[in-house]
Amino acid sequence: NSERALAEIRRAQAAVAPGPIVIGETGVSTAVSSEGEQAAYLARVFAAAAEAGVGSVAPWTLYDFSDGAIPSNSQVSKAPAQYRFGLYRSDGTAKPAASVVRTAWTGGRLTNSLLDLGFEANPGSSPWRPYLADEGTAIRARDVSRTGGWSARFSGTARSGSSLPSIRTSPVDPVRAGQTWHAEAWARGAGVTGSNEIALSWFDINDRWLGQTSSKQVAKGNSGWTRLTVDAVAPPGATSVQLHLKSGDNKGTVWFDDVALSITGS
Repeated sequence: NSERALAEIRRAQAAVAPGPIVIGETGVSTAVSSEGEQAAYLARVFAAAAEAGVGSVAPWTLYDFSDGAIPSNSQVSKAPAQYRFGLYRSDGTAKPAASVVRTAWTGGRLTNSLLDLGFEANPGSSPWRPYLADEGTAIRARDVSRTGGWSARFSGTARSGSSLPSIRTSPVDPVRAGQTWHAEAWARGAGVTGSNEIALSWFDINDRWLGQTSSKQVAKGNSGWTRLTVDAVAPPGATSVQLHLKSGDNKGTVWFDDVALSITGS
């Protein structure tokens, strides 16, 4: 999980100390994730490796494999995901991940601009992922936006127990316990009911949930664009954070736009 890449790398370093490590193979298949999530995944790995002092990171693979390229007597030939790990598609066109690797290998800085924080990217190029999608999920909407041409829109959502459906993303920069994080998003509502908010959720190295901090609620009924904010300190043991834009038990519609996520203190 690239969200906790720094913790995983440091665990590997401790296991082989004082010897060095290289990351010889890392990546995610666009057969199971969006091309945007592949780009964000690799950006998180490169950012974590840089902080940990690991100088060699090798993505798997350069190109997608064409059908039949993996020998049929290989077990992996039967796994569709194995054909779509490339930075480039099999026709030679670049995925967003190619730019990420080029930036990292030439000493550039990888930032949260990769995370489609204004929802301007098409769904295949966005790293946002649904949570509890059966209870409702956001669509990329053009009917209302605060800036740009698009926003994320929830309508007619339910819930699962105490959990609300959401869309989520994670920052490029690694998470360490004790850091102060700031998140914000602008929200607007029409006929809003239920619970609608943003939240930071914290996880440890074993992907165990450590808790969350939520913003104020979007106002019930109709409302104009309102800034929702969360400021929170990463708890002891935290190695990753997810930003969730949530809407549950909402018979109306809520739009989110212009998201921001940053470290404000160490």
